[in-house]
Amino acid sequence: MVRISARIAVALLAAGVSVASSPLSASAAEPVEFPLGIPTFYDRIFYGGNGAWAESVGPNLTEIRLDVERPVRGESVLCQFFYEHAIISEKVWTPEQWESDAQRFLPVPAGSMQPGPISYSVACLSGESENGWSVQWLLSPEDDRASVTLREDPTAPSQTQQDRHYSAVPGPPKTVSRGDVVVVRGEPGSFPAPSDGIAFYSWCGISNQQFGWNQCVPTVAADGSTLTFTIPSILSDRFIRLNNLELYAHSSNGKPISTTQSVSRAVYWSAPITFDTIRRSTTTLQLSRSVTFAALGVQAVATVAPAGGSVTGGTVQFLVDGRRVGTAPVTTDGTARYWLPRLSRGTHSVIATYTGSNGTDSSTSAPATLKVLFRSLPVSPTLRPADE
Repeated sequence: MVRISARIAVALLAAGVSVASSPLSASAAEPVEFPLGIPTFYDRIFYGGNGAWAESVGPNLTEIRLDVERPVRGESVLCQFFYEHAIISEKVWTPEQWESDAQRFLPVPAGSMQPGPISYSVACLSGESENGWSVQWLLSPEDDRASVTLREDPTAPSQTQQDRHYSAVPGPPKTVSRGDVVVVRGEPGSFPAPSDGIAFYSWCGISNQQFGWNQCVPTVAADGSTLTFTIPSILSDRFIRLNNLELYAHSSNGKPISTTQSVSRAVYWSAPITFDTIRRSTTTLQLSRSVTFAALGVQAVATVAPAGGSVTGGTVQFLVDGRRVGTAPVTTDGTARYWLPRLSRGTHSVIATYTGSNGTDSSTSAPATLKVLFRSLPVSPTLRPADE
């Protein structure tokens, strides 16, 4: 810290030079913590999903046979033949039907496949997201075969992915606010974390049927024990008043295990929430001088910044050494200005407190330090306790 001698400070002040303090922010709100919850598992294998390998078929294709030696999980196996997001053909097998090789085929409507550089896919899954599995193949219409057999080929380029889904512990929804920091806490290794040589991806959001996703980006602790993200401050009042909102978060990583195979792991987490419609605010404080003496005035300027909006009223209280010395209204630009009273010689702590108004919560700035060098005028008798 640079010290200013009394002689130099007096010369600067006499010349009208201001020495301003840095803006100081209010301390951040405590994070909102959620437990990781109860896991379910879902294993998926993709063949040719990266475009490096694809099964060649033709426009005359009418049948897809499935050589998949996997047990039925749950009540059935579902296979779908599709182009982009459009399902061309699908079939469901009961456990008994799936055990019969003769019935393990998927019909393809005539004329479904068009020649040319177009990619089609087949996906089979069982068990949905609870201890289930899924296998996916990429098809390319490059020859005239009418039938093709799809296998789980360990030598073909593939990606094995383990999905783990967590639902928050049952109970009433937690209440959150715009701008809140959310921490989802589990055991070390619970979340896939970034590390050298491993691709890492994460996202989070708030979802409902009408509005879809509001994107945000979470971070994962180095030991994989926590996932942390911030709820966007820009969410509108109309959005947060909707019912049945859920908070979502996801992290995943992956790495190659051979020239043809890669492995990835993903964790999905969700929890029901409700929103506190009161906007959080942050108050910062700046003094026109940080060193003065009683003959010269010092102006305190407080700036109020609500999360995701602008100030619509309210007042700011200015306190010196814990005692209120005055108040000022917040103007349309979010500032409140007040000339401090004459103070005794010594070091004083100045803070500003926004009282809140019209759906915006109160907030208090961090203290700014004011040093008075000489008692050239009497101390102001107007100091009052902050709670008076």
